Amino acid sequence: LDNNLNVRAHPNENWARELMELFTLGEGNYTEDDIKEAARAFTGWTEHEHAFRIDRTQHDYGVKEVLGVHGNLDGDLVADVLLAQPACAEWLAWKLLTYFEGSAPAPERLADYAQSLRARLYDVAQFLRRLFLDDAFYRDEIVGARVTGPIDYLVGAARRSGADVPPQMIYAGAE
Repeated sequence: LDNNLNVRAHPNENWARELMELFTLGEGNYTEDDIKEAARAFTGWTEHEHAFRIDRTQHDYGVKEVLGVHGNLDGDLVADVLLAQPACAEWLAWKLLTYFEGSAPAPERLADYAQSLRARLYDVAQFLRRLFLDDAFYRDEIVGARVTGPIDYLVGAARRSGADVPPQMIYAGAE
């Protein structure tokens, strides 16, 4: 997402926008100013030889404000700010419940799972364990509602059979 081009002189907003919109908060739970300030916090985050690194000479050390938190924020602190938002737990719980159950959860179910996810510091393994042991996960309208995509199906089949299938073959089989 071009974060390797995110430098102090020209903050690039792509990563900050995607992080908030697709991975943590969902649309409507942040402002354009939050994106601009978060982009400044991620300046200097780049890669070198396919490995993450921070170029401290390209980081903006100025004071920033993201979602009401004010200070000399860097990318790690912005991540903490995002995770502290109730909208983050709700967004992630919604994504996980919708993916595994095949339909959007009822508001009460979503609120319960979001609170649990946040209380357990986003431990997804505990979230999934709870979900898969929940009787409501096996209710009639959920069982069989999720249709497995071609790649999921082929990866699952390869794992169940113990076959060591090259990724290129799985990709080709899903086309």
